[in-house]
Amino acid sequence: MELALVYTLKCNARCRHCGFNCSPTANSKIDIKKAEGYIRKAADIDEVKRIVFTGGEPLLYHEEICRLIAYTTKLGMTSRIVTNAFWAKSKAVAKDIVKELTDSGLTNINFSADMFHQEYVNCKNVENAIEASHEFGLVPVIARCVTNKSHGKDEFLTLYGLAPNSVIDVKDIPVGEMSYMGNRDFKIREKYRSKVLVRESNMIPRGRALQIRHYCREEAFGEIFDEACTEVIQKPGIFPNGNLYACCCSGEPVEMLNVGNLEETSLETLFHRMHENSVFWFLSQYGPYRLARLLEKRQMIRNPKRASSVCEICLDTLDAWDGHDFQLLLEDHFAMEILEGLSEPVLRPKSSS
Repeated sequence: MELALVYTLKCNARCRHCGFNCSPTANSKIDIKKAEGYIRKAADIDEVKRIVFTGGEPLLYHEEICRLIAYTTKLGMTSRIVTNAFWAKSKAVAKDIVKELTDSGLTNINFSADMFHQEYVNCKNVENAIEASHEFGLVPVIARCVTNKSHGKDEFLTLYGLAPNSVIDVKDIPVGEMSYMGNRDFKIREKYRSKVLVRESNMIPRGRALQIRHYCREEAFGEIFDEACTEVIQKPGIFPNGNLYACCCSGEPVEMLNVGNLEETSLETLFHRMHENSVFWFLSQYGPYRLARLLEKRQMIRNPKRASSVCEICLDTLDAWDGHDFQLLLEDHFAMEILEGLSEPVLRPKSSS
């Protein structure tokens, strides 16, 4: 399990697809002392194994981030950072910064790179950053947002100076190996040492992306989206205002995912509340598609004819529903499963709060 710190909403870029509306003028950030407190409390929760630093662009504050990575390492957790590589303007600078990060203990690095980031960050920066990552023993991951206007795979690889045989789609990596990639398991990391991992995801129409919704790659609303959510509960996030969300969403988080505020409640208590939440449990076991179907069956919402992703279905469903009558939905769900011979009912807490 990992805990994300959305360290800042400030970013050097103002990407057209940004679900969080990050920009150079978005100044909210987590105070470094508070961040240290969050990390210290997270270290006391056995299930938290990794701290993720994201944004916005966290490396606008790279000295603070290095300090926090070092503190994370000292407390026995691994760390990951998500960055657009704006800082890697030359090979020398890229090496200096990646060395600082790895000397502090960084174990994973993700680069946001796609048609939208290209408008603000030169592709050569990402190439420099990837080269430096390899030199200092990191396995770089490119997070690529794709749309119906995105470059083809070959053109994308050429733009970022990537040889086809050096790239592996994250979907092709065994789950077990991916989960150990950042745990200093050098036997597994050695296998991918010279590789670049690519994780593609469809653009989600949230935040500024709503203005270019027609860019979305959509599928008919149906069983293609029938999958459990691996993000909710497993990848919660703390935002600059102190709110803990059960999922570090791909867009402005919805209120249903808000577990509580760390100015008012301890991290341990919020984690307990998150694990006891029946809606989050359902999403983690059965997924947003099944929740949306159950809600539509009871005429609580109307589902779209098409959608871009499971995440869009989840966020739109939770936006349209306030959580009432969840126990009735559970009964509907398990009745359907029993009739179809799929599974036995599982008892869960009655409260969805």
